Amino acid sequence: MFKEVAESSNVHKCISLDEFPMAALHDMNGDARSFMDRCVASENLDALYMLGMVEYFSCDNLDTALTCLNKSARLGHVGAYYIITIILLLSGRDFKQKGVTLLSTMKSSREYREKVKYYREVLIKFLRLATTRNPKVLNGRPSCCSNARHRILETNGLSLVGNMDDSLFCDACTCDRELAYIFEGICSI
Repeated sequence: MFKEVAESSNVHKCISLDEFPMAALHDMNGDARSFMDRCVASENLDALYMLGMVEYFSCDNLDTALTCLNKSARLGHVGAYYIITIILLLSGRDFKQKGVTLLSTMKSSREYREKVKYYREVLIKFLRLATTRNPKVLNGRPSCCSNARHRILETNGLSLVGNMDDSLFCDACTCDRELAYIFEGICSI
């Protein structure tokens, strides 16, 4: 009976994957891969989120990544929603504004601001450990804000940003700072 319960899709859907080694996900095989596949098939939010990150950042597979991340975000995973905004910001002109809007919406809520910080750290940790093959990440940090005055203020460094009035900056500046945190976090090993 215990084996039957353990193999139930409800168990795979609800099990926490906080300790699962996300960076090694694309190299898994055997029982570990089978377990993760069952979690994904059962719509486990963490499994979909993790697979989406691996598919985008390590495999440069946008279609599979967005399928997993969109499903996880639709089911309420804040980390998946955050990664989708980062993908949009990295994806260029047509998608960048949507990413700006989504991230600004997340950061306008105190509850989501804390979750953004948490998932940013998860992303940085993942990118430090994983093999990143996506050229949009490897080619460096894009810029979201096109206002020259804002860029001058930003060049004074992130340490000053915390002391500045946020009203000096637009939503795109907020996204530029978010991307700067990520890219600086990756480089500060």
